[in-house]
Amino acid sequence: MTENDVAQALMPLIEETIAEQVNTFAKEPVPSVLYHYTDGPGLIGILESQSLWATSIDFLNDPNEVSYGTKLIADEIEKMNRSEDPYFLSLSFMMDFVEKDRKSNENLFTNRYVISFCEKAEVLSQWRAYGKNGTGYCIGFAFEGGTSIGTHPDEILGDHFADYGRPRQILYDGDMQREIMRASMLKIQKLATDRLKEYSIDPSSDFAFRVYSSIGRKIVIELLPLIKKPEFHEEREWRILAHHNPTISNLRFRTSRNIVTPYLKTGFYIDRGGETLPAEVPVAEILVGQALNYGRAFVGLKHLASSHGYDKTEIKRSTIEFV
Repeated sequence: MTENDVAQALMPLIEETIAEQVNTFAKEPVPSVLYHYTDGPGLIGILESQSLWATSIDFLNDPNEVSYGTKLIADEIEKMNRSEDPYFLSLSFMMDFVEKDRKSNENLFTNRYVISFCEKAEVLSQWRAYGKNGTGYCIGFAFEGGTSIGTHPDEILGDHFADYGRPRQILYDGDMQREIMRASMLKIQKLATDRLKEYSIDPSSDFAFRVYSSIGRKIVIELLPLIKKPEFHEEREWRILAHHNPTISNLRFRTSRNIVTPYLKTGFYIDRGGETLPAEVPVAEILVGQALNYGRAFVGLKHLASSHGYDKTEIKRSTIEFV
């Protein structure tokens, strides 16, 4: 039994623990419809390919998002490390390496990708940033029942907990973020300590220290994608997290502001009696940006939607005006 064996056995439990803590403090259910702002080519690509792109977390639009989260986690670990407990000592040690990696532009989230959605269809900042200043579109996706997103059914089932591939709420409240971090780290500490004792391993040994360090990195990878600065609360963002597993999904590349950016092509899946099956992209509605000629845009969208089987999808004009 190696340190890696012990740590890997705990990884699904860590994912589930953090998800449980987030759901305990952030009790909002997944909205029945979530919105994604995009431009014309993006809309056509989604319907034609029946897929969405999941972008590497290391290439998100706001580079300060990771630095905010790492500092918050490091501060909470420092507060909880007053007793010089081996678990928190190793987490603190690990955070030093995370910070060095971040400052040297090392890839912290090697295999983690996200798709972003918004709770609301009419958010001015989202129209400006992603809806091309009102010349784009806002797509409403229906997330009802067992709808999930992933690169392959095996990724959604695999070794992950039951809610994997489902929308996760982004947390903006600083107090809530810290409370979730504390509760998660304490519960994971007990899980790790109990597992080490099962293997007759001293929780204060060097072996345990290395296990704790692996666990700490996993905690960072699971928590950081779910927290953002409080001033961005207007976004009301939800995210779906995806892993890049080279055995079941191919890494793809695009350019963003002339930077080569890795992404994953993901599809929708539905749970049918315990079996995960491919499903069509569940487009509930499409909003047309105010800055577009609505008459022509409506006719074009009707043809596009009909050609892909979305005859009943509601098409309407955005009420957000651009002056």
